[in-house]
Amino acid sequence: MDDVEILNIPYRHESTYPVTLDELLSLLENLIGAIANPSSRRGGQLRFEPVDVPDFKDYFVSLENIIGKYEDLILRKIGKTGFGFLHSIIADLDTVDSIRCFFAILFLARDQKVDLEQIEDDIKITILPESTQG
Repeated sequence: MDDVEILNIPYRHESTYPVTLDELLSLLENLIGAIANPSSRRGGQLRFEPVDVPDFKDYFVSLENIIGKYEDLILRKIGKTGFGFLHSIIADLDTVDSIRCFFAILFLARDQKVDLEQIEDDIKITILPESTQG
């Protein structure tokens, strides 16, 4: 174990090339999967009995509904001015709701409804004109 370097938290990695939001979301999905199933990283294959595949549509619909509510909240809060900052949007929210708002702004940016800009330790969220929305 002496050859393993301990990472300081929070660990940050800066890309040396442009990264799209879809690539970041895919990386996040892979990271969550690796954390949730650490045995898959070791390369050891376990044998399991076949099971029925769950209908993931129910889970995705539920996730879309939850994220959609937070997207609506964000757009309502910044609708009058056309922009706002994440810290002010989540100021009155608990940790779980704050995380959901963060994911909601990523989905809004992916759908080209908002533009995101990091300004120091905050994220500026700007509503894009209707003509640029997909």
